[in-house]
Amino acid sequence: MSHAPIFPTGGFLSANHSSHATAARVDELGRAPDRSRGARRELRLDPSDPLADETRYAAWKVTLFVIVFCAAFWGGIAYLAMRLFG
Repeated sequence: MSHAPIFPTGGFLSANHSSHATAARVDELGRAPDRSRGARRELRLDPSDPLADETRYAAWKVTLFVIVFCAAFWGGIAYLAMRLFG
């Protein structure tokens, strides 16, 4: 089996270390920080956003609320339709 790279070098697929490229922060041993154990990301607050420091709801809570709200709404529409039309 060949150990040649799958993608050709150069172009958009190459590793770009320019100043505008996104680079992961590493420690002195070259390891990336462990974010799986509750480590928080750095907060970059936008000074023009007055609500940037407010806490946010977890995605699962928002999803659950939207599902319950939509189910209640369409359940109410179905109930009204059954009462009106039979």
